[in-house]
Amino acid sequence: KPTTKNLRFSDVDKFLSSIGCKRSTKGGANVVFEYNGHTWGMHPPHPRPLIKTSYIFKIRKFLNDSGIKQLIEEGEDG
Repeated sequence: KPTTKNLRFSDVDKFLSSIGCKRSTKGGANVVFEYNGHTWGMHPPHPRPLIKTSYIFKIRKFLNDSGIKQLIEEGEDG
């Protein structure tokens, strides 16, 4: 699977919040998202806003495990 090198944390934050993920902060700047009993979180990158590839794999896992990916795919069919 190709992995983008220019995904911004702000875009992920807006997307997850817009689809109903509960967003909270822990331990200072760490941001945690919760959906359907699954959580994913990270410290927002700085000074560059781009997410490292290793975190993109974790985001994909969260989308799969929480059922968000399936909901998106079902929405595209209907």
